[in-house]
Amino acid sequence: MSDSSFSVSSADFDGDHTLKYHRPHPFALYHGNNGAMVAYGQLMWRVDVIDFLFTTSSDGAGGYVVDPMDSAGQDAIKKLNVVIPKLNNSNGDPMDPTVPNVYHQLDGYGDVYLVWHMEFNESEIVTECFVEVIPEGGSGTTPSEAAAVSTSHTTFNRFQSVGTSSSHLSGYYRVKLGTVNRDELVQQDISSDVYWSFFLIERLLYG
Repeated sequence: MSDSSFSVSSADFDGDHTLKYHRPHPFALYHGNNGAMVAYGQLMWRVDVIDFLFTTSSDGAGGYVVDPMDSAGQDAIKKLNVVIPKLNNSNGDPMDPTVPNVYHQLDGYGDVYLVWHMEFNESEIVTECFVEVIPEGGSGTTPSEAAAVSTSHTTFNRFQSVGTSSSHLSGYYRVKLGTVNRDELVQQDISSDVYWSFFLIERLLYG
């Protein structure tokens, strides 16, 4: 088979041809053996932290009052962190970044999602990351956002679990990569690595 006759829908994709040795775009989807296939991709994330300091002073009656915000600052701007997703679930095999291992077989057909779990009080923060197929009528991993921070002056720190509830400390997030169904054209929704950038606030009540 010559390269001129090659197409991504060809049954001879596993043959020896030049295009096989060129990596497709991240998370490219493809029809596989009784299920979707997905090309290598990465989750790239970073977090910035803004700090607020509040102080107290005597109220003259043995108690204290909270003064207006004393100062604010920002932690160092950190680098991007790269996570290699696993296949099908959090216990699956990691994606292989080498060439020519172009596509990875998934467990079935349906909507394909990149899922990740964040634990703010863990050193790695992103503790799970995997590609999941949700068949028609299925639900898959349930997303759950980390809870909002109410307006206050009390000490609050997600990293140290201070002033928090359990809902502040973790969350499951996902983004749809596309859809692969039998005998249908592939619908590709994401064609790049996935970037997740956000900031957190820390409050300190001192005095």
